[in-house]
Amino acid sequence: MPEVELSAGTIDYEDTGGDGPVLVFLHGLIMDGSVWRHVVSELRSDYRCVVPTWPLGGHRRPMRPDADLSLQALGLLIGEFLERLDLTEVTLVQNDWGGAQVLLAHGGSDRLVSLVLTSCEAFDNYPPRPARPIVMFAKIPGGLALLMQALRLRAVRRAPAGWGWMSKQAVPTDVMDDWFHPATTDKRIRRDLAKYVTSVPHRQVLLDWAAAGAKFDNPVLVVWAREDRMMPSDHGRRLTELFPNAQLIEIDDSYTLIPEDQPARLVQEIREFLGRRTSCDRACALPASPEGSPVEVRGACMSEVAERYRRRADIFESKVAAVQPDEWGNQSPCQDWTARDVVGHIVDMHAVMLRPLDRELTPAPSVQDDPLAAFTSARADIEAVLDDPDAAARPCDTPMGSVTAENHIDGVVSEDMVIHGWDLARATEQDDTIDPYELERMWPAVQKIGPELRTPGAFGPGIVVFGPEVTVSADAPLQDRVLGLLGRDPG
Repeated sequence: MPEVELSAGTIDYEDTGGDGPVLVFLHGLIMDGSVWRHVVSELRSDYRCVVPTWPLGGHRRPMRPDADLSLQALGLLIGEFLERLDLTEVTLVQNDWGGAQVLLAHGGSDRLVSLVLTSCEAFDNYPPRPARPIVMFAKIPGGLALLMQALRLRAVRRAPAGWGWMSKQAVPTDVMDDWFHPATTDKRIRRDLAKYVTSVPHRQVLLDWAAAGAKFDNPVLVVWAREDRMMPSDHGRRLTELFPNAQLIEIDDSYTLIPEDQPARLVQEIREFLGRRTSCDRACALPASPEGSPVEVRGACMSEVAERYRRRADIFESKVAAVQPDEWGNQSPCQDWTARDVVGHIVDMHAVMLRPLDRELTPAPSVQDDPLAAFTSARADIEAVLDDPDAAARPCDTPMGSVTAENHIDGVVSEDMVIHGWDLARATEQDDTIDPYELERMWPAVQKIGPELRTPGAFGPGIVVFGPEVTVSADAPLQDRVLGLLGRDPG
């Protein structure tokens, strides 16, 4: 493992290398960079992922005896690490620990282009309330040694005051053994840990640091676990309000360690966030339009819409390709529609998207003859629009008013593929799990579907978009609740 010498001591780190944008991952107390193993394995093909083992109790190399390992010092050490490795245009990705905000508060953001904060310490929540007994153990002679011995027991590890409230899914035993081994076996590591946990300043100082960090105006993605037991649920929203250029994503079925509980969803959110930022960076190099409007705004949105469309189309296409020849006549959840009719509807809606642009679908096999070929051809026609900045930005007259072609596509056929993908999967006995990201996006809108929109003909003669609501338990999974509001029986 590579190492770098810093003022506090020697820091081990992993570096996937490559020429992609640089992501630096920070972990929490008494663990190491392996908490990011699932996330890094999915991102390393496109990004240079650098994962240091920070001296927070899971490090294997003791720091210098006289090292300052206070919260402030370890926050500033992040900047020293970036400088020593000459890392620039970095996206800092943090979970559990709150060191990144400390760095920002003390002016250490010159090498950062963006920030990803995933369920972590913030404001005055250092350390989180359930974890505060560790401070008491650190102040008692031999206390940390006793604590680490207790953490060898699974029952203690999964207790709320242990790591039980850190992740909904138990962290693999071998991973957790590696996290705890250094502080269990080396008193110098416990010395370092004690320096840190007993160094947290007064509450008002922490709040002042949080306010000072608000001057960071580069993009910030806040990803928060709705069921977090360690980090207050409102801290995600407060962080989003604190930073001038931030967005919030809330995730279900996870506690603090989102990289353990929901790594795939986190990877998806990081990719989308970085894709939007990269699009803005490219667009900012372009001149303003003749009207003086900022070209970069349009470019960023087009990239986001195109990326979302392609992801949804990939999923829908895979479902079409998996349908067996004798399944095309199967009844779908949509009344009077077979599986073939579902695909036919999606292809027809692609044609509808093209009409305001005076375009038509490229000649291709019909849905009756070859559903897959019909869809892939229609998809190529829409992607041609999204890849053409002028076509994507062209105004289209729709029943909802005038919108750009890309927004028309995004709000109609792109979203259609999500729910009709479920219809097709249900009709042909495929996996009908909807991407949690999509469910989160749909949930606020489907709650607003009123009775007037469920009336046949509400969207035009003979058109039925939303069927009668299907009653679903309030504590049912989000997918079931969304489907019920869309008039589908999830049972």
